[in-house]
Amino acid sequence: MADEDDLFHVTHAQKVSALYTVAALGIPIQCRTAADAKLEEKMIKNADAGKQLKQPLELVWKNHSERLGQLQVPRILVAAAAVIETDLDTEGLFRVPGSSKRATEINDAVDSGREVKGTSSDMSTLIKAFLREMPEPLLTTRLFDSFVHAAALPSLRDRVRAIKLLVLELPTSHLHVLIFLMSLLGSVVAHGTVNRMNASNLASMIAPNILRPAKSKSTDPAQQAADMLKFHGETCRAVTLLILHHAELGVVPDDVEKMAEEFSGDSEEAKLIYQQLLEAPSSTWFPKKDGGAQAEGSESQTSEAAKKHNTRAASELRRYTTQSLKQKAAAKKPSGGDE
Repeated sequence: MADEDDLFHVTHAQKVSALYTVAALGIPIQCRTAADAKLEEKMIKNADAGKQLKQPLELVWKNHSERLGQLQVPRILVAAAAVIETDLDTEGLFRVPGSSKRATEINDAVDSGREVKGTSSDMSTLIKAFLREMPEPLLTTRLFDSFVHAAALPSLRDRVRAIKLLVLELPTSHLHVLIFLMSLLGSVVAHGTVNRMNASNLASMIAPNILRPAKSKSTDPAQQAADMLKFHGETCRAVTLLILHHAELGVVPDDVEKMAEEFSGDSEEAKLIYQQLLEAPSSTWFPKKDGGAQAEGSESQTSEAAKKHNTRAASELRRYTTQSLKQKAAAKKPSGGDE
């Protein structure tokens, strides 16, 4: 694999600023618990590093990827996209399934490292299967509620801003694949008058494969299907915006970048502050005099208001998190006599 130093990534400081800005719009951010970390470790430990299907994306991204500029993308997706891009006028791309017989042959070829061959419909089916079968969805389970709330904001400007900021929170491997995938879907949409697939149609096909809630606790198949369909409208709206604004994904807004300057890129302090934020409910991130985050979907808290909020929020957030970190460090020190 090529040197990772020049790969595109979002710094911890930028993640802190993006998360705080999203929370200021009234969108909940789920905490990342120690149990989450253990589950991720278990998935990696139990995975098969030699295979690409049904494996954690992080593992596939590290072992079976190629460089495309500043992005790193799994070879299976690059190969499938290459076929689709030569046949963008095919009607029903990502909607009409490929051959079930060829699907089996293609899956065997992928896992054995052989060249993948098939039609554009076969390749779109392969991409959906690859995404659907990942243990952790592309947009992650932890951010599911955040994307759903973002898609329901009353202002289109706020919806777009929030969803683009949430993307910055994704793990690097997920972000790279998302940018690549949405760019491909953008190309499909550009030929929509011929292939009859607009952004909304594509989102309906892709959303269930990349934006899913935690697994249903019910063992009843009917209830499991109902749980999946419950948020279908919101997930489709979120993915539609990702497709329409694919060229802007990964771009840090100027006001968020300015706020990030307070936290020094990927410094140890920035990493600690980021970790501190993820360990606490987002409603506790705000100084009490601000009254916390606005109510979900509040029209009074607009993008412009959030930008103004950021002009003073960075220093207050830094004081809050730094104080909390110091308190945690002090609590871990063993009690005893003076040194």
